[in-house]
Amino acid sequence: MHGVWPGRLSSTLPTSGAGYGFARRALGPLGGFATGTAVLIEYAVAPAAIAVFIGGYVEALGLFGLTNGWPIYLAAYVIFIAVHIWGVGEALKLMFGITAIAVLALIATVVGLIPKFEFSNLVNIDPDGSTMSSAFLPFGISGALAALVYGIWFFLAVEGVP
Repeated sequence: MHGVWPGRLSSTLPTSGAGYGFARRALGPLGGFATGTAVLIEYAVAPAAIAVFIGGYVEALGLFGLTNGWPIYLAAYVIFIAVHIWGVGEALKLMFGITAIAVLALIATVVGLIPKFEFSNLVNIDPDGSTMSSAFLPFGISGALAALVYGIWFFLAVEGVP
């Protein structure tokens, strides 16, 4: 068993518990309980957080003449929950459809932006003098920490919503 990555062993567990099943086997009942609780919290909070983001985005853009995003929060959350209640297969088909639309939008964006791309624009930000700022990290450690928010949303979008 030496040299085998533990994540590779998770496929040998005869359970459909995903992270919970692996954590229970690897960390015991308490570790499994903690992981299962964290997953449940994630699945309860992630759709709500994304619904709030969608509502705020619609409000900021002034779409539909809304000055308050709460109707969009509610509608988006109800839609998310309804899709999951409808069924796993249907949710998966919807996610594939949304993914196809997103891929087409990304391709259109890349094709549209290729004529305007200049490599020099990627490295022309002057360091602002903050802690540990450099040509590589122009806004230093505080800039890197501020960017973590985007990493969290990326994680939620890739792992949580589907």
